[in-house]
Amino acid sequence: MVALRAFVRVAHLFTALRNSPPRLLSTASTSSVLVYFERPVRPLLRAAGGRRKERVAVDPLAPLDSLTDHIASKLNDGADAALLRARHGRRHLASNDELRAALRSVTPPTTVVVRVGAAPGAALPPPASDDLPEPPPGPLQMLSAFKFAQIDAERLEPLRDELAAALAALRVRGTVYLAPEGVNLQCAVAPADVGALRAALTAPPELRSLRLNLGETVDAEAAADDAPFKRLVVKTRPQVLTDGLPTPLDWTAAGEAVAPARWAEALAQPGAVVLDCRNDYESDAGAFEGAEPLGTATFAESWEVLRRRLDGVDKDTPVLTYCTGGIRCVKTNAYIKQQLGFTRTYRLEDGIIGYNRHLREHPGEGSVWRGENFVFDRRRAEQGSDQ
Repeated sequence: MVALRAFVRVAHLFTALRNSPPRLLSTASTSSVLVYFERPVRPLLRAAGGRRKERVAVDPLAPLDSLTDHIASKLNDGADAALLRARHGRRHLASNDELRAALRSVTPPTTVVVRVGAAPGAALPPPASDDLPEPPPGPLQMLSAFKFAQIDAERLEPLRDELAAALAALRVRGTVYLAPEGVNLQCAVAPADVGALRAALTAPPELRSLRLNLGETVDAEAAADDAPFKRLVVKTRPQVLTDGLPTPLDWTAAGEAVAPARWAEALAQPGAVVLDCRNDYESDAGAFEGAEPLGTATFAESWEVLRRRLDGVDKDTPVLTYCTGGIRCVKTNAYIKQQLGFTRTYRLEDGIIGYNRHLREHPGEGSVWRGENFVFDRRRAEQGSDQ
């Protein structure tokens, strides 16, 4: 991986920036991004105005240039901007064209989020003194879950506080997102506490039918030395899965969920179109045999890609989709069914995580998966998924 080229250029200009005010942006026809400074790089920020998250107006003609100028203006004197990299989703932003494409991919009020983190190998100042909580001893059970359900706006914050307290008591680490459309979570917990976690998550009436998708178990040494998640984060958001669609679809009408045991058979249907609805960096790590990647940088880019790919395809053609844990397939298949009019839509139940679990439980069964499963924690790839 290479540090962001734009930030390298900014590093050469940094001396000039220190001695002059940052370039004023044109107020005409501007767009905005939400910039989030990740924890390791926050010591580089000036004490005055060094907020971890802020909305920034960018020049629509040169959005990355104006954004990097703004970021450089936020750094302490002597800080090296080449230590930083910016990304949208998991893709490192390296050109104005890439950020312009991201800005075009969303519909207001959805905002492009740019995360500013450390470049590979960067020697950063020590983090702030707030110590992270100790992980639970021994192995950790990885798991995910999602549920589309209507949650009243006034219930979101009480529900967040309720879940945060219950999960903290179980020493759970990971992320939980709550929104009016439901819940989405990825976390790790001691295997002995899975039952208690299930009870805590399904206690609220809105989440009563939530089903846990159990992934692999991280061994004791890995859990102690490099825990998949650093802390527990329970947040409310406008959507549990940002999609950029102007109007929500009916997530309950999303085609047939295919059990992992039947997935290879489903893939073998004559004439089937098999779509990997993850982003490009995930597809590069591994994919099912015969699958076509959408090639997106963010999930919100999926809709135009799907429309182009399926244009002219007979509406009775079997269309199969898969993703990491299953949530993106629900939205993707709802779009293919409701907006594009396809009648035979299928999605892999529990996603690649569920498929790999099925293989672990049935070691003699042949696999149609090739490569690794990109996961959204500090491991980046699900271990033992090479087939």
